[in-house]
Amino acid sequence: MSEVARAREIIEVLLRSNDVPFIHRSLRMLLPLLQREKPQFVAPPVIRALSEAEKERARCMRDEGWPLNKIAVALRTNIGRVSEAVNPERYNGKGF
Repeated sequence: MSEVARAREIIEVLLRSNDVPFIHRSLRMLLPLLQREKPQFVAPPVIRALSEAEKERARCMRDEGWPLNKIAVALRTNIGRVSEAVNPERYNGKGF
């Protein structure tokens, strides 16, 4: 988890400082505070995954300009499942 608030405090102190060695030490300390871990999906799947035919239909509908919520209604699923179908690279090809 990143600690942006703490990093911000340090940056504000650094902006007022003229001590170059202090600034360098502090900047090295800042980098780990700004690391962000990829969030884990923790919600269990409650809506079935779309079949390949449904995914293809969703992609075609999206190409035709349909909004995600209308595609979801047409396929009797939720927007998340439609998003997985039309943006597979976001989900690394994982079917939930």
